Amino acid sequence: MLVNYFNKVLGVLVDTRRMDVGVPDAFVADVLRLLRNYHPGRKSFQVRHMEQLTGKLIFIAGTASWLKFLLPSLFTSVAAAVGANYEYLAGSNKEFRRMLKLSRDPFA
Repeated sequence: MLVNYFNKVLGVLVDTRRMDVGVPDAFVADVLRLLRNYHPGRKSFQVRHMEQLTGKLIFIAGTASWLKFLLPSLFTSVAAAVGANYEYLAGSNKEFRRMLKLSRDPFA
C-alpha cells in the first residue's frame, strides 16, 4: 500500500489530512444514473435493479450517516412490493406454484 494522506481503501476514499471519508465521484454518478429511472409516475420495478440500487445506497450510507435513516423506508417498500408480487403469482400462475413446490421438496 502506498503511504499517502489520500488513499482508496475497499472502495472508500480516505483523506487523513482533512479527516474525511467519501465515495468516488464515478460511483455517485452511477447511483444517480440508476435513480433517474425512478420517478413519481413509475408503477413497477425489477427486483435485480432494486437490489443493485439498494446495494449501492448501503455502500454510500457507510460514509453518509443521514442516508441510514432513509434506507429502512426503502427496504420496507421493496419488501411490501415483493410480497404482493409473490401473493399474486402464487394465486395466478401455475408454473410459479410448481416451482415453489419443487423448491420446498426437490423430490416432488
